[in-house]
Amino acid sequence: MRLKDHQIQTVDFYHQTEGRCLNISEPGTGKTATIAQYAKDLGVPVLILCPATVKGSWAKELKLWGGIEAHILQGMDAEVPTDAQAIVLNYDISKALVPKLVHYPYGLVVFDECHMLSNRMAARTKAALALARRSTKVIGMSGTPINNRPADFWPILNIIQPKMFPAFAGFAWKYCDPVRKPWGWDYTGSSNLEHLHQTIKSFTVGYKLEDVVPLPKRTITVVNVGFYRY
Repeated sequence: MRLKDHQIQTVDFYHQTEGRCLNISEPGTGKTATIAQYAKDLGVPVLILCPATVKGSWAKELKLWGGIEAHILQGMDAEVPTDAQAIVLNYDISKALVPKLVHYPYGLVVFDECHMLSNRMAARTKAALALARRSTKVIGMSGTPINNRPADFWPILNIIQPKMFPAFAGFAWKYCDPVRKPWGWDYTGSSNLEHLHQTIKSFTVGYKLEDVVPLPKRTITVVNVGFYRY
């Protein structure tokens, strides 16, 4: 199995950013394969957090593209092997397993569908932050990193680039157009979006499916279905 050109370029970008980056490539562009190759290059244990429905796919891709044997964690009381090449778990059980996972010597942590960490107060986001702080290499992956507003983007940026985005307050005043309400500050607005876009470009990579996967030419066929009385 060989990576395609855009995947090779993506792996190179991981190395250039020292494993602190955001991959916003569209579904179908082969993001998981790039992680497998990067983990293989590093030769370190890797921790993958993802939705429960794709844990099996992650294990398969790590084996296929990197020759990496992954251990899938099931349930909040799962045992965490310290000698696994890779561990894959879903966000829903991450908080309960943090005390065990901190003893796993991972050198790379990947947050798949990282837009699921948009709520900075959620347990899964706090668990992700705790796990990210124990690794020098943190990669977020999502085709839609910003669902609604800049405030939802901050937790992801803080996890990946804590030095660049250290505190929500500073981020909110710069990009969320805060408004004082009777009950407190409202951060649902947005401001300086072009500046934010330029700021994150240094650690963001992304490809559109139509640009990297050849699609067949569109053909139009007219079918006469007729009309019937009933």
